[in-house]
Amino acid sequence: DKLIAYPNPSRGEVWFKLNHNLFDGTLEVEMSIYSTTGELVRLMEPVKVVSDGYTSSEIYWDGRLYDGSQARAGLYLCRVKVRDRNGNISSETAKVIIAR
Repeated sequence: DKLIAYPNPSRGEVWFKLNHNLFDGTLEVEMSIYSTTGELVRLMEPVKVVSDGYTSSEIYWDGRLYDGSQARAGLYLCRVKVRDRNGNISSETAKVIIAR
């Protein structure tokens, strides 16, 4: 599996696609955003993501933190936890640079 973030660097909004090994399936995805100090700065609600072949549809982060403020310029670690149709759980992490 591989998590791809774009645009990267970004001025705010970021989209993600997940390449995986399950052909044409629905995945349950939960995204966590961390600062470089390891602080959890945003936990996204779980969403259902449909796959086209071996690539998921887009997963969206609005570039905002828990309190609704925009993420400050810097490096963030975006971790996606994925549950497949068989209940198996895996995770992938992508680095995202916010440039303001």
